[in-house]
Amino acid sequence: MATRTSTKKTQPRSRTAKAVATHRVVAVTGAFGFFGRRVLARLEEDPEIDRVVAVDVRSGLHLDPGEESDASVITRHPKLSAHTLDLTAPGSDRELADILVNEGAQSLLHLAFLSTPTHHMEMAHELETIGTHYVLNAASAAGISRLLSISSTMCYGARPDNPAFLTEDHPLRPPPSRSLRDKADADDQVRRFAAEHPEVAVAVARLGALLPSARDHFWTRLLSRPVVPAVLGYDPLLQFLHPDDGVAALWGLWRAAARGPFNVIGASQLPLSHVLTRLKKIPVYLPARLGQSLAAALWSAQLVEMPQHFFGFLRWPWLCDDARIRSTTGFTPQYDIKTVLNILATSKEAA
Repeated sequence: MATRTSTKKTQPRSRTAKAVATHRVVAVTGAFGFFGRRVLARLEEDPEIDRVVAVDVRSGLHLDPGEESDASVITRHPKLSAHTLDLTAPGSDRELADILVNEGAQSLLHLAFLSTPTHHMEMAHELETIGTHYVLNAASAAGISRLLSISSTMCYGARPDNPAFLTEDHPLRPPPSRSLRDKADADDQVRRFAAEHPEVAVAVARLGALLPSARDHFWTRLLSRPVVPAVLGYDPLLQFLHPDDGVAALWGLWRAAARGPFNVIGASQLPLSHVLTRLKKIPVYLPARLGQSLAAALWSAQLVEMPQHFFGFLRWPWLCDDARIRSTTGFTPQYDIKTVLNILATSKEAA
């Protein structure tokens, strides 16, 4: 098997060996998640990349249920060098810095984020807020010169005073939900790191709602249910991003050594009512206060995947503008929302 797995701290090369570090070696945190594996595949296929350094809390051999078909991405490619590392553990920043130096990586893609709200809030905080802090410490210590992190367009928040389309200059105003506050905090950390390290090309890709994705991802799970909640009197426009478009956008940002935040969204949008009609789902319309109270009770009882504050995303606008990434990289999403919904409707996740 070509994959090399490291579970122990390695000794860094001397600083005189730093000259061999290159952008032809790309490190990826959160490499073995649903999205990370697709990024790995793109990196491994590129002839300009010599080696891909995968860093994840998992070894790479333990895939999510239903994702066994991706095993070849992890186990067969000769470019892949895998390291097992828990980014929530004290000292993980030093270990990650050692890995980056020893592997000669000059580029780092930070993808170690949760894809759905969780009741394990402290664990999520440790991964996304503290883990991002450790990743940035490691990037600084290892002399990384190109850093790309992901975030979420949901961090803008769904609010009645949002403009028709949110640009990257709009402040992040996530709802009180801990999961989105942690993502917004990580986004802020990365942008502060960029301001403090102008020698590093730092970009943040704010991904739209990924669909279709793994069965346990928030939007796929919500829209795969036969009955979907909706808010009486509201019908917000929604955008969905196909994972392949998300990977292509990251690739374009990395190649361009882009700087700053970028909205990454799918093509076109549809009202929630049209989304549910296309998926043949039954909407359950609830008054706003009742719906939020019910969501809070069911979330506390761990019976639903939607925290109460996510109810706003089924009520208020949160559409985003992607002119910045289009002008910077030439990226254009290949999947419009109708195609994405058709894929979900015919997939086993929607069964």
